[in-house]
Amino acid sequence: MIQECCDGFYSPACLRCSGCNWGGQCDDGIQGSGSCICESAYDGVDCDLCKDSTMFGWHCNQSCSCIHGECSNGPWGTGHCKFDTCLSGFTGEDCHLQTTPCGPEEIQCHAHSMCVIEKGSSRCVCNRNYTGNGTDCVPINPCTQSSDSPCDSDVVSWYIPHPLSLRHTNQAKYLY
Repeated sequence: MIQECCDGFYSPACLRCSGCNWGGQCDDGIQGSGSCICESAYDGVDCDLCKDSTMFGWHCNQSCSCIHGECSNGPWGTGHCKFDTCLSGFTGEDCHLQTTPCGPEEIQCHAHSMCVIEKGSSRCVCNRNYTGNGTDCVPINPCTQSSDSPCDSDVVSWYIPHPLSLRHTNQAKYLY
């Protein structure tokens, strides 16, 4: 007599597999472990997390906007920072605002800007390789710059900021 387990059951005791999410498959059968085998974009015991912790959304293909905190990632995530995870000195839903106010006007500068005080007035200025009003700064798209552009004028180019560029570096990816 050959012992077998029905689909969705594993081990010699034929225990029921736990629920695998997002297309994950249970390692079932008599020799199976009951673990979920996740599709490439997913991770976790039940395949309920995005493999890349900087991504979120149903297909784990949207970049988190959280800068100085822990991203609410995964298929059910918001892409913003999880509550109460901002690093010291930062606040906001994306941990994108500095908590130390800028000058006598007490302006909250963006995480990618600095406070400049001149002749008694203060303003926020975006850091190098960023553009904006200082309270909101985004990476500069090098394809729109007239000089030193890495983009070929004979092809259509799209500039996609690298997800980590919003967190720690000024790296970007280019699609041609």
